[in-house]
Amino acid sequence: MLFELTNTPATFQRLMNYILHNYLNNFVVVYLNDILICSDIFEEYLVHLRKVFIKLQEANLVIKLKKCKFKQRKIKFLEHTIGTDRLRTNSENIEKIINYPVFIKDSPIITFKFYLSCNLIVSLINLIVP
Repeated sequence: MLFELTNTPATFQRLMNYILHNYLNNFVVVYLNDILICSDIFEEYLVHLRKVFIKLQEANLVIKLKKCKFKQRKIKFLEHTIGTDRLRTNSENIEKIINYPVFIKDSPIITFKFYLSCNLIVSLINLIVP
């Protein structure tokens, strides 16, 4: 996929939706250049994989095998971890929230921002109400 062109990701997403529309939300999830194929049992997974490969081949699209991951029980996708048991938020994101610095209530920065926002509101009211 060439991301240097305008609207290329959206165009490619639309192409993938068009090609794989019969399988979307049944056993295929597509987001830009990621295609997830989900199955409960391995034999079913092979059938689903073959169906997707045939559709891509019919559209004259190729995949790079070195970028592919097959038979994954757990995978990171859109900042979440999708596994056989459930969907989880990535632990790195939770740690970022936990370790986010806490601001002191009466810090000079917050007081100054509050002062600016109050002055802005008063100015807007004065503009609206004569």
